[in-house]
Amino acid sequence: MDKDHAAIDMDRMNVVSFTVGKEFSRDTKEFRKLLYPVVDRASPVYGDGGYDRREKF
Repeated sequence: MDKDHAAIDMDRMNVVSFTVGKEFSRDTKEFRKLLYPVVDRASPVYGDGGYDRREKF
């Protein structure tokens, strides 16, 4: 089974980035891939506890 991750523009309610990871992969590994394409225009960034790490990029 796969695990989906999405970055959403909350102002426009559009998906701006999407990744599919393995079921047991760490969310922090997907976080980099998810936000890399939009990091220059993503501020602020919110996520649940699975993405909660001190250093992301």
